[in-house]
Amino acid sequence: GFGWEGAEAVRKRAHALVMQLRVRARKSKHLASFVAVAAVMLLSFVTIAALSARAPSASAVTAATTSASRARVPENPAPAAADSYGVTQDRERLVPQPALREKSFSGAAQPAPRGMAYNGAPLVASGEKASSGAAQLGSDSERPTAVGRRPRRSHRDFEFMQENGQAAPKSENDDWQFDRARVSRLPRTRNMEVSTSRCADEYAGAVSKSLVESKEVERSAEFLQSRQQQTPETEDQVEIRKMMSWAWEGYRKHAFGADILRPISQTREEWFRMGGTIIDAIDTLWIMGMKTEYEQARDWVRDSLDVKVDAYEQLFETVIRCLGGLLSIYALTDEQVFLDKATELGYNMLPAFELSPHCIPFRDVNLKHGTARGNMMILAEVTTLQLEYKYLAALTGESRFAEAANRAQCAIQRLMPQNALIPVNIDIVRRAARGPIAMGGNGDSHYEYLLKQWLLTRRSEPEFWRWYKLSMDSMIDKMIFNISGDRYERADRYAPGQMMYVTEMSHGATSAQYTHRMDHLACFSAGMLLLGRAAANESSPSLANDELMRDHEIVAEGLLNTCSAMYLQMPTNLSPESVSFSEGKMRPSAPMNIQRPEAVESLFIFARLRWDQREQYQAVGRVMYRAFEKHMRVPTGGYASLRTVLTVPTDVSLKTHYDKQETFFLAETLKYLYLLFSDDKAFLHPGQHWVFNTEAHPLPTVPLSDGLRFACPKI
Repeated sequence: GFGWEGAEAVRKRAHALVMQLRVRARKSKHLASFVAVAAVMLLSFVTIAALSARAPSASAVTAATTSASRARVPENPAPAAADSYGVTQDRERLVPQPALREKSFSGAAQPAPRGMAYNGAPLVASGEKASSGAAQLGSDSERPTAVGRRPRRSHRDFEFMQENGQAAPKSENDDWQFDRARVSRLPRTRNMEVSTSRCADEYAGAVSKSLVESKEVERSAEFLQSRQQQTPETEDQVEIRKMMSWAWEGYRKHAFGADILRPISQTREEWFRMGGTIIDAIDTLWIMGMKTEYEQARDWVRDSLDVKVDAYEQLFETVIRCLGGLLSIYALTDEQVFLDKATELGYNMLPAFELSPHCIPFRDVNLKHGTARGNMMILAEVTTLQLEYKYLAALTGESRFAEAANRAQCAIQRLMPQNALIPVNIDIVRRAARGPIAMGGNGDSHYEYLLKQWLLTRRSEPEFWRWYKLSMDSMIDKMIFNISGDRYERADRYAPGQMMYVTEMSHGATSAQYTHRMDHLACFSAGMLLLGRAAANESSPSLANDELMRDHEIVAEGLLNTCSAMYLQMPTNLSPESVSFSEGKMRPSAPMNIQRPEAVESLFIFARLRWDQREQYQAVGRVMYRAFEKHMRVPTGGYASLRTVLTVPTDVSLKTHYDKQETFFLAETLKYLYLLFSDDKAFLHPGQHWVFNTEAHPLPTVPLSDGLRFACPKI
């Protein structure tokens, strides 16, 4: 009498019990223990077999689901309008049907995107007539492809297989069967409503489902003036603009329309298949006043950009680079083509969120077919999507964008320990976080977006400030050291000019363990801490006088001192990818430089927030951009990353350089350098009218309606 869902619950519980007893039996040395374990295992498997035999067929499940749906709605309900997936807004009654036709953003009739369809079958209300070729829900032929085959397996994947009595894959076919087995653990009915119901039930009330009636965005005269520099270019800005022109010219000649330029071989590289350099760099072209180059990029976006790529794209990278770039240039120019493309791209990525039964989005999403895959994710990948989707929700009034972002945030915050420092490896299936705690790679932008979500919504969501402050207080207490290897204690022990570093931390058997290594990626935290301190001063007198907030500013200075030294102490005046600390000395541990922006990002924030002292930060930035120009410029156009910063190269070749010009070199590094030397304090000022996403795309602050505001009632 349980029905399928009850049988599944008992089966899973019995299976978990068997696995626990099996482990205990292996450790036992007594025959009686083995006999007891065998008896319980036999009883469990008999229960499983009985429940499975009584489980209803696929057609019965479909009939029961349809019957239950009809009991909740009028007998002849009014037809619901289809959204951009061809999915009706009444999502309680969904079955596959042929693709609908709808209007594209340009107004022309086109086939509807397949959205959250499985095997090419979109979803539609069960009260409507499905085509004769539609597959029945729950049938073996209609298995979802939400989790597809991945190119490589991690050790945790093999652990999962062993714990579930599965052999390691011996071929690609075995690898695929493993993923199908994992998918089979999801709810039986194969549609989006059921697959997200568990997530929706657990986080009921996270956001309102009503659309925003008034799409209010910043339009004040002060804001409009801050979009463009109101003062003449400085000499340093002219030099940096020339660098941007050289980087763009190399890309235009040898790789225009591709994602990445290979400047030494004068070839191209594909990644997103969406003109990655164009979308990532277009706002930099506008900010620097490069009108001709900007028009080249805009025309390509209008005429050639395809946001329905038939390939699995990494959700995190696509959001911060492509969606962030389109939203940023729309905010700067008000040209509708950018918002249209951003909205379409935003819809095409929603299956990564809405197909997940765990609220944590899948890692990869197919933009054309609306399928998603990839269970293991990194902390920063899950929680570095919210700025872009919230701003898109404010512009369009589409609550699904905010719902997707907020539910992912809620799911991660459930994993947050008391000190608010979350391990970087997230297992979607087990809803667990494990591994080290890091302010560098894999963890960095999680903490960045806690602060910036609070700033984006004009400090109307206090949960983010509370989580941000708690995590930074804990980081300072546990993960900050001075160059001598002593842990930071209190501000009154700080000596001006002292160097500090933030290291990775993991929990050993008896105590915390530290790597005493710092990534260049972690240099962003200096600017973040100072930005948080300044925002606190403006928001509350009590926070302005908070002793712990004073520690934030002191540590920010110490980290910036170290990040500056990472450049100034190297023979090339370029920073290594990471450094290690021992015996009071800093040593490169990864000697390459791949054009990263984090140090100059912090210099830019310090210069804007300490306006009267900006020349000392500009002096460091001047050394940086001259070193980029001297050691990375390729004669035929573009800039190539350096293999080692420990020796000065005599020329640019594959022996001394990597054949790659990173998109973030144009999107972030050169942009932050240009803004660092501006004499216009209000120009894209961080934290006032603007918030920069983690790819340096400036987004305006917006007042969100209650329908989109964040809330996690069960946390």
